[in-house]
Amino acid sequence: MKKANDLKRQSYEPSVNNIDIEVYRLIVSRSSTRSIFIFAVSVVVTIIIYQTIAMWSRPDSTAVRLIIPDGNLLQRLVPLLIVFSMFWCVFFSIARYFWIKREWKMSADPTISAAVKISRRGSIEQVAQTLGDINHINRGISYYRLLGLVIQLRRSTNNHNYQFVKDLWSLENDRIASDYTFARVLIWAMPLMGFVGTVVGISLSVGEFSSFLQFSGSNIEIAVIKERLAAVASGLSFAFDTTLLGLLGSLIAMWLTSVVQNSEERFLTSVDARSLEVLGRFS
Repeated sequence: MKKANDLKRQSYEPSVNNIDIEVYRLIVSRSSTRSIFIFAVSVVVTIIIYQTIAMWSRPDSTAVRLIIPDGNLLQRLVPLLIVFSMFWCVFFSIARYFWIKREWKMSADPTISAAVKISRRGSIEQVAQTLGDINHINRGISYYRLLGLVIQLRRSTNNHNYQFVKDLWSLENDRIASDYTFARVLIWAMPLMGFVGTVVGISLSVGEFSSFLQFSGSNIEIAVIKERLAAVASGLSFAFDTTLLGLLGSLIAMWLTSVVQNSEERFLTSVDARSLEVLGRFS
């Protein structure tokens, strides 16, 4: 009879490594889905903004000068890349915010709170049984972290539990934080793209000015002089406008991602604190 109960218990319990894999799949699957969706939405919004400005804005407006400058393909491509990068970071932050909000809601499930309260006066078996009653739709980061902790405590009662669980949590937090890697790359790249536009604009201006000087000794019409000077001014305008656009986009993206990441860190800290309460009771 005891052997049968042990077999039943082993079949019911996943291993701690499997819990870690489950959390990893939970994070990665949602992250990859969000990334594809965010990329598509960012492309669509960038195209819509481009077409709207092209159709409804005056040719001498600031929006046209910043987003749709006159010039070659590179001059038109740099502002669009900056706008796309900014919107990718914006939509990433929005999607991340709603993910964190959902995780907060799942972590507030009464069953999870009941499991933590039971750990203060009950046994680890009672905590495990309580966690087993939680609704499947509320099984988020909080649930899997507590479940992994309970399984580890049921399997081992030595003094190494704290370090093992701490390393496991650190690994999971690093995986969650890695979702911000591409956003950080774009935040770093937007000012660089602006500087690339600056170099291109100044280079074009210097080329036009050099061409203008070659004709300065000849008898040329005032219209030609104005045309050359306008080309020089256009190149300089593009140089400074792309720098401005890149810096503004980077600042907006940096602020949004920082706010969302701080909220996420507070959530993970609350999850760790709740799990440590259980760990301290049974270690």
